[in-house]
Amino acid sequence: MNNFTKEKKQQIAFVAMMTIAFVAVIWFFLITSQQKSVAEAQKKADEARHKVESAQKLLKQTEQIREELAEVQSELRLREETMASGGDLYQWILIQMNTLTSARPVYNFTASQQTLVDALLIPKFPYRAASYSIRLNGHFHDLGRFIADVENQFPYARIQNIDLTPATAQAPERLNLSFDFITLYHTNRPVSIK
Repeated sequence: MNNFTKEKKQQIAFVAMMTIAFVAVIWFFLITSQQKSVAEAQKKADEARHKVESAQKLLKQTEQIREELAEVQSELRLREETMASGGDLYQWILIQMNTLTSARPVYNFTASQQTLVDALLIPKFPYRAASYSIRLNGHFHDLGRFIADVENQFPYARIQNIDLTPATAQAPERLNLSFDFITLYHTNRPVSIK
């Protein structure tokens, strides 16, 4: 380089700087944008691969899911058989409560006619609710066992507004019990009274 003139050295330096600038521009505009495109394509490919793997896992579990669905549907049918149907709901509650009161020493059982309401739990819910006012009397311990029997016999029902008052003077050890019994009933099932 010592043999070159000052002007020639400046030209070589200028060409070197321009080459470096040109390579930097190409790198910045072309290569980095291509790298971004490759990274995005890789990300999309990974997402698609993950979706395919998830779908394959679900396909492998199809038989297991069908078996679980059949079990749940069978259990639902069994529970619906113990529920009131859309027929004579008053007769149904009388039969059910008379069966329970005959197992315990509770007396003077009465039930009001049902009040029907929509069970607004979820949309297109196939059940409605029937509310009854129940009254009876007995000893405190027997009434407690009766309520426990009702709650165990009807897991889809609810007891609310419980009121205990002393019975008449002729039966000083007894209590009067009144409560609201709210139960679900299936609207699309044929009438069955058990």
